[in-house]
Amino acid sequence: MQVDLKETSMFVRDEIQNGVFPQAQSIIYNAKKLQDDLHVFGMKIKHHEDNIKFLKSHKYKLDDSILDLQVILGKYHSSTLPNTENDALFL
Repeated sequence: MQVDLKETSMFVRDEIQNGVFPQAQSIIYNAKKLQDDLHVFGMKIKHHEDNIKFLKSHKYKLDDSILDLQVILGKYHSSTLPNTENDALFL
């Protein structure tokens, strides 16, 4: 079977004139752009997830520090409060 190059080139020329190839190129371009946009959004989501992990980690550390300070304050206040039993003996 032989392919007539003249017929093939006429077929291609007709499709170009009908806008088939530019339409296909447009579809490919739009698909690539959507893929790129999806990749960018994925990177942004990952960045935000990393920030959330970082902030949660710092929140837990701050919670621990607050508890430690509350314990220290409680010990300080209990040691500086006057003992009412001892005060009654001196009166």
